[in-house]
Amino acid sequence: MFTLFLPGSFRRSSDYVWLSKCLAHNSDFYTVDYPVSSTVAKLNSEFYVSDCLLQVRRELIYGSQSTSDSRLSIAYEESVIGSFLGQVRKRHGKSISDHEILSQTLIIGHSQGAGHAAVIAMDNSLNGVLLISGPADSYQHVPSSWTGIRARTSRSRYKMFVHAEDRHSRMCLYHSTLLGLQNISVLTESSKLEDIISSQVVIDTRPLPPLKSHDCLTFDSEKLDDFNKLYLSAVIAKHNSALVPF
Repeated sequence: MFTLFLPGSFRRSSDYVWLSKCLAHNSDFYTVDYPVSSTVAKLNSEFYVSDCLLQVRRELIYGSQSTSDSRLSIAYEESVIGSFLGQVRKRHGKSISDHEILSQTLIIGHSQGAGHAAVIAMDNSLNGVLLISGPADSYQHVPSSWTGIRARTSRSRYKMFVHAEDRHSRMCLYHSTLLGLQNISVLTESSKLEDIISSQVVIDTRPLPPLKSHDCLTFDSEKLDDFNKLYLSAVIAKHNSALVPF
């Protein structure tokens, strides 16, 4: 199974040291850095006068050739998907098709990356998608409705993880309803992570990291906390077990 991690706004993959170690230990791991360093909301406001958040995301994900109304001028090779597929084929050979790769890919996205992961899951049948602290798209204080578009990836393959004190938590949970995610668990000090693996949405209420602050995933910690060591490892194992090798 392939695992692709997508970072948050103004972050690079190298900022997620402990998270990357966990993902690389558990799977065939890849990550990308975005060709434009900005937020999706800022790019939307700079180039459009309406809610075009989905179009901005698709240009970042697939490159500017994917739309006839391009504003960002992003080459396919620099896009999220172009970079990821290129990395996989460099490691495994050029004969692997896009479908073979994506159908065996678990995408884990943080913040901006969570929105990108949701769009890729909308457009493709993925092995799984884990949304961390996102998506939370809104335009002029009104939630963007793009997450309500029917996705090709089964809803059973989605997970969302957000901390109750994250400044975007309410918008994330609103988008979770648009995505059709209904099985919600609240993680407390007494919760066993093994008991919530089947949940689609996990709300962390605990006072300590990993997700109390929006940017907490970028902390370089010597300790592998429970989110890293138990939750992510279990999620990856669950998706990996459902695969049939190609």
